[in-house]
Amino acid sequence: MNREQAEEGRLAEASGEGEEAGREASGVHHRAAAVSGSSSESAPALLLALVDDLFVRSRIDAAAGVADVEVRYVASAQEVAAAVAERPARALLVGMAATRRPWADVVRQVRADPAMRDLYVLAFGPHMNLDLRAQALDAGVDQVVANSAFTRLLPTLLVMPSAPVPEDE
Repeated sequence: MNREQAEEGRLAEASGEGEEAGREASGVHHRAAAVSGSSSESAPALLLALVDDLFVRSRIDAAAGVADVEVRYVASAQEVAAAVAERPARALLVGMAATRRPWADVVRQVRADPAMRDLYVLAFGPHMNLDLRAQALDAGVDQVVANSAFTRLLPTLLVMPSAPVPEDE
């Protein structure tokens, strides 16, 4: 099975278990830790996230356990570089509501570094804030989605971050 087939399988599995993920949020963390600690299976895919909001983090963590994805929270471009040097990451998720961190500067630094330049960057934030969306695209974000679409499509986006999200979302 090649990587693309594995991602498609995870996508189908993750998108069918969204409600279950919400009900089993506390057990999901334990299952994800057990899977990632298992030596007989390959390590789960790595996703990096620059997200301040604890509510959003809890949703990401719950969905990640179901999708067999490891999420590592980062606060700087240096932390992104260290994580990518350790093992390839599927994407960087950026919460544009992150007011304690200069997320746009982090994205610019990621884009400027040849070792991280190809990392897929998905940002999410308020759907009506067009200035914030423009700022994200100018910084080098690959895709910007509204918070509502991010939350609704989270299981899919964790497995396939580059999945297209309709503009009206």
